[in-house]
Amino acid sequence: MDLAWLAIEPTRQAVARLFDPGDRRGLLPGGGGTADPGALEVAGPAWSSRLMAAWLTERLGLDPERVTLHEGAELRGSLGLGGPDDVTLSFEGGEVWPAGSGQVDPPAGWALARLSDPRPAQATVAHGGLGTAQLLSTALTRSGRDARYGAALAVAGRLGG
Repeated sequence: MDLAWLAIEPTRQAVARLFDPGDRRGLLPGGGGTADPGALEVAGPAWSSRLMAAWLTERLGLDPERVTLHEGAELRGSLGLGGPDDVTLSFEGGEVWPAGSGQVDPPAGWALARLSDPRPAQATVAHGGLGTAQLLSTALTRSGRDARYGAALAVAGRLGG
């Protein structure tokens, strides 16, 4: 199990929860939304940000060439969904593994995803911490293969630096 993948799980959940109401799914590429979304920008620790970008790219059918990755201590990103209202999806995951602050076990935290005006919406997912001990504990209690991880990993190698 990849600890970086587990660390971005709260952020992935927050983004997914934004689109739980069926009327918002039309904003997504392939969901009746714009056929040409804007560029995806993701910042954070190298592998965590790459996996988050790859997950979004794979799930939304985005062009990997339109993904920009940046180094940072905190996971965050944005994607213009286009359309007549020019809605933007943004997300923040805070410090993810490995924590940028040098802490071994960061405290419990949150992940947040938002849609901009004129269709404002927000989803928040609390988590019990993303330190190595918590992530190892989670990894040891999961069995089997994660198909979403495999798909994101295949895309991650095609993303630019």
